[in-house]
Amino acid sequence: MTTASPTEFDGAAPVKRKRKRIELLKAWRAIRALIADKEDTSQVFKIVDALSGNSVDEQFRRFVATETGRRILAEKRNLVTTLSDQARLAALPQGTLGRAYYEFMAEENLTADGLVEASEAVRREDDGRTADEKLFGFRNRDQHDLWHVTAGYGRDGLGELALLAFTYAQTRNRGIGFIVLV
Repeated sequence: MTTASPTEFDGAAPVKRKRKRIELLKAWRAIRALIADKEDTSQVFKIVDALSGNSVDEQFRRFVATETGRRILAEKRNLVTTLSDQARLAALPQGTLGRAYYEFMAEENLTADGLVEASEAVRREDDGRTADEKLFGFRNRDQHDLWHVTAGYGRDGLGELALLAFTYAQTRNRGIGFIVLV
């Protein structure tokens, strides 16, 4: 992997988009489906998409404003690729984040790309987002289980709820906040 300077990512300043409408009916249908089947993770993505408004654009602007964010975009770092390298993670010393993540995923019988399929239910091919914005969105999705490890929350109902509250505090995404309240 080559190291790019923080200013070599392919985007100019993030584009200010027209305000994304809140889609209450779409959110209502998805929340009813989620209540009927709590394992249908695709409904979570539908709720978040329906209620997020422009919060993802705001997150991206904050991310790009940091040197680390610009470097990640310049290097095209794909988080799921890093988190899928089980051999590398297993070889890390005890007490490291990577090793703790590996052990968590093994104990829970999860894979790093587990949320990818569920998120495809709401993915829009041509949503006007740049390659950098898409990479950022994927990174947000792919760090969910990593946040379980860093925050110390389990995968039981209470742990997921606590992690979603933590995620809302980080992202300010109304869709996530709504799920926490419901």
